[in-house]
Amino acid sequence: MHYAPAELFGSAILTLGPGRKPVLVISLVGAGDVVFLETCSAEITSGATPIVVDTKAVLAAELLSSTDGKLAQRNAYEVATRWFDRLDTAIDDLFEAFDQRTSPLTSIVIRHCHGVATEVPVEATAFGMCRPHFTTLIYGTRPPRTVFSGWRC
Repeated sequence: MHYAPAELFGSAILTLGPGRKPVLVISLVGAGDVVFLETCSAEITSGATPIVVDTKAVLAAELLSSTDGKLAQRNAYEVATRWFDRLDTAIDDLFEAFDQRTSPLTSIVIRHCHGVATEVPVEATAFGMCRPHFTTLIYGTRPPRTVFSGWRC
């Protein structure tokens, strides 16, 4: 993502997939046409064996509401956020933390911020991190009435 065009934003999500096996979900959002996203997706998945590749045009409102209802009611959630200029110093620690999670519902989301969002003068917005960076969100989740000893991510 350090070399991604300004029109491309991406997220990587460490979570459990089918059969409760760990998966890495790559989600790309582009301010371009579908061919642009298909090209970016093909470059990212080259040399990999993706489970699903889905590229389509959506309206911004659809994208914003795409995660509505994804958090199950009554679960307990804790979110920790960290910002990194580069991921190379933290990526091994993030994978290790995911491997050592104490809840199967835990996930780690890594987003890259660059392009237009980093070109706004800091005094013109309430968002203070106006330089390219990675935001990491660690979602610790446990079902209701379940007690885990020693939360790790």
